[in-house]
Amino acid sequence: MVDAFRDFGQVLAGRASQAADESARGSMEGIARRAGLIASYVEAHPELAGQLGRAVGYYLPQTAKLVASYLELERSGAEGERAREVTGELREALRMVDDGFARLQEELIEDQSIDLAGDIQVMRTMLAQDGLTKDAGELRP
Repeated sequence: MVDAFRDFGQVLAGRASQAADESARGSMEGIARRAGLIASYVEAHPELAGQLGRAVGYYLPQTAKLVASYLELERSGAEGERAREVTGELREALRMVDDGFARLQEELIEDQSIDLAGDIQVMRTMLAQDGLTKDAGELRP
């Protein structure tokens, strides 16, 4: 899962440079950057890898398909109304994927934070039970 995200991010970063439209390029670069950050975070926290299944199985290949379609349409030079509509829809889809990856990244961190908050609370309780804290729950000097 980690390798899939890392590889996807690297490939997408290279493809982003091919986009002439600044907005589309920015979304592609954002997705690529977030994919790399997600890969690094999950590599450091392998217990979270199971949460990437849907992304690896659906979002990565679909995003790659959208990017390829966008770049192909952009390179075609088509300027008709339908071409403008489709490129606009593709730009919007890429923006949504970028936002979705940002949310995935946040959720992974939140899940880890929840686990840490529980660990901290258990530690406080055990320290208090063992008489190693002051009345306010602070550690004794």
